[in-house]
Amino acid sequence: MKKSKLLIGVVALSVALMGIGYAWWTEAVVATGTVNTAKMDVVVTSAELSKVDSEDNDKYLEFTDPEIDETNGSEAFTFVVSKMYPHSTAKLDITVKNTGSIGVKVNDVQITADNGDLIKQLRFSVDNQAFVTLAELKGEIATKGIGAAEITPAGATQTKSFSIYIRFPEGTDAVDASLEDITDESQQFGFTVNFAQFNNAKPAPTTPIAPPAA
Repeated sequence: MKKSKLLIGVVALSVALMGIGYAWWTEAVVATGTVNTAKMDVVVTSAELSKVDSEDNDKYLEFTDPEIDETNGSEAFTFVVSKMYPHSTAKLDITVKNTGSIGVKVNDVQITADNGDLIKQLRFSVDNQAFVTLAELKGEIATKGIGAAEITPAGATQTKSFSIYIRFPEGTDAVDASLEDITDESQQFGFTVNFAQFNNAKPAPTTPIAPPAA
């Protein structure tokens, strides 16, 4: 009988010692995140030339339809205005669309041109406002029309249209009256509109944003 009690005591002690060696149960929650950057993309959807006064001052003007360069992501186009003469005006209508996923705004405008008398004579206007020289056109595009507001990635302001008027002035409106005699001359010019992301003009916070009070 005594042996039996001793054996039971040894078994109970062994189980108790084994319990001391057990570890706490654990469980892990693993999170895997992916960060995708926004897409910034502005394309030219249409470009069209027309006469401002087709019945009178501009009736002899001729155009080559603007060609949008699809191989360059629809971001470039070329156009030709022919047979310009004093007091004639051509109108170039341009429509751009934000096909990206973030708002954009005009950041900079670059102007290129051949150096010649015809370029010095021509005047330009954005959305039929004051006419300026080609050198001044840069600031007009950047601040008026297309450059006046954000182009959003969706909604009513996703597409923006603006017009550039090209005029061959005469008399007192000319840059140089002696240049009115320019005939049979051809010169090239171009402009590049650079866009940058736009966040409602709000700077990034420099300190962490506190959570709302409970």
